[in-house]
Amino acid sequence: MTSIPLQSCNKPGRFAFTLIELLVVIAIIAILAAILFPVFAQARAKARATACLSNEKQIALALLAYTQDYDETMVKGWYGPNGFGESNNTTIYKWMDAIEPFVKNTQLFSCPDNPKGLAEEGNESARGRFIPHKQLGTPNTDSRGSNDNRYYGSYALNCAYWGEPLNKKGPGEAGAAMSRIESPADTIWVTDGNGCYQFAWPNVNEDPVQIRSEGGSKFLCGAFFNVNNKNEGAIVDRHQGRLNVVYCDGHAKNISLEFLMSPEQRTKLPDGTPDLDRGFIRQLTPADD
Repeated sequence: MTSIPLQSCNKPGRFAFTLIELLVVIAIIAILAAILFPVFAQARAKARATACLSNEKQIALALLAYTQDYDETMVKGWYGPNGFGESNNTTIYKWMDAIEPFVKNTQLFSCPDNPKGLAEEGNESARGRFIPHKQLGTPNTDSRGSNDNRYYGSYALNCAYWGEPLNKKGPGEAGAAMSRIESPADTIWVTDGNGCYQFAWPNVNEDPVQIRSEGGSKFLCGAFFNVNNKNEGAIVDRHQGRLNVVYCDGHAKNISLEFLMSPEQRTKLPDGTPDLDRGFIRQLTPADD
């Protein structure tokens, strides 16, 4: 019987990793993953913010088209008797419904980074979605019922200072004439919102006094309001600490809540210094202040 010779581990052309070498390679891969994964996450977040900005830009075009069709009258925050309440499938509806014929794509009203808050308990799927009011259904045919305030989408109309004089009311309050906006490029029209159809507070006495943090996002809302207020709403910075906004001239940009709340963005006293006690947030009022 012929014996078969054993092969040597040291035969030329053959190589094997030692355990130490394998552990070193694994450690290097782990370090690279720890470095790159946050970068990938930030890139995805940036992509979502860009998609949201695109949504708002298209919403701005629809708002301008509506304004042109209605003799330079800007869209109102709400329509119908007591329209500030829950939308229904007949007479009570919001600004998103008014411009929806100019959009033809309800997905534009949903931010890829869905808002924090305003989902009914046990119905998280409502968060950030928009359903046109005529599709709300009736109590007999639809579990949502004929009235609903959960499906207003992700964006909020500027209805701030609704109890103040006309030159201080936000452009969404009472259907302003475009001519009333003295500085369209500096007056905010729509922002990232918390799921309410508007952000609003009645007067300068209830102006936001601080930026509130909750659920990983920061909110700007009336001094005496909860961040999840379903009627007055809030501004939210859900894009890596910043938010997207649309101005009344139709352009959209990315800003920070700190910028809105900075002393330079307050209306001025007669001597030209910011009025930190009674000053309005300049970019939320139609006056060129």
